[in-house]
Amino acid sequence: MVKNFFGKFLPENFATEFEERTMQAFMNDVHPVQGIYDVLSKLNIFYCVALNSTYKWIQKALFGTDLLPYFSETIFSATEVSRSKPYLDVFLYAAERMGFSPNNCVVIEDTPTGVRAGVDAGMTVFGYAELINPEKLQAVGASVVFNDMKLLPKLLDQQNQLFINSGK
Repeated sequence: MVKNFFGKFLPENFATEFEERTMQAFMNDVHPVQGIYDVLSKLNIFYCVALNSTYKWIQKALFGTDLLPYFSETIFSATEVSRSKPYLDVFLYAAERMGFSPNNCVVIEDTPTGVRAGVDAGMTVFGYAELINPEKLQAVGASVVFNDMKLLPKLLDQQNQLFINSGK
């Protein structure tokens, strides 16, 4: 197809070169969420990463943002399940591997697709709206929407109180 369009074949190393250049561009633009180091160092709960990306991309992103030490043993990729988000599979898989029932899990998501998957999994979903209209996350079921990561520990404490008070 490329031959027909451009009149020449792609170089043999095209796929490898393309992946390397894409990864380099990604690494140049990946930045940690402001306040995340402080939040993670204060959390006294189990937590993980459950993403649609491959392990390679997840690990590169976490390494590039100095977050890999926080998640090194608790990374879950949609490549381990049959369906990725918007389906709930990766969240259910992560909960199972972490040893929790879905109704005892809180998902932090920044996309409508991820929020919907968390809701469908039966999890409490917090919508992180720093880069998106909060109403979009609320519209698909986020029970809490916030735009400052430094608020997360307090929000989780409040949610825990709701679990305790409601008998969950």
